[in-house]
Amino acid sequence: MQKLDTYIDEHGGTPKAPEQTTGKTRDGGGVTTGDVPQGYSLTKEINTSSHTGLSYPWGQCTWFVYNRGKEVGVSFGKYMGNGGQWMSAPGYQTTHTPTEHSALSFSPGQAGADPTYGHIAFVEQVKSDGSILISESNIKGLGVVSYRTFDAETAKQFTYVIGH
Repeated sequence: MQKLDTYIDEHGGTPKAPEQTTGKTRDGGGVTTGDVPQGYSLTKEINTSSHTGLSYPWGQCTWFVYNRGKEVGVSFGKYMGNGGQWMSAPGYQTTHTPTEHSALSFSPGQAGADPTYGHIAFVEQVKSDGSILISESNIKGLGVVSYRTFDAETAKQFTYVIGH
């Protein structure tokens, strides 16, 4: 233990704990929050305790969107790949028009998505002005659900996968 303490002291000491934040982070052009932002709403509350793993690992974005779709009566395939691959899944229609209860498939690196695997989120609401509310997992940690909003111009740049 003495050697470890000496090593830590010689290499800058113990790092400081992260500062408290407001709970909002800027992420890829949207604002990420732990709560549904004011002015937006969900058609049905999210209940991750009933979410199953199947082919998607627990807590990942794919796990969340697959199960969130089931909660609101929309079906996505059990083997659609990583988040950025959903837009290319056979048998699914895609569009650049924001669509409620669709899956928003981020290309690798798009809007803060993983540079290798991309990301997938669930479109909870499309407002009359074209802005959107998405729910997603694994932005703030495995299994942690968070929300982001995008304005209409940004929302038109994304690919939406229409479930069955």
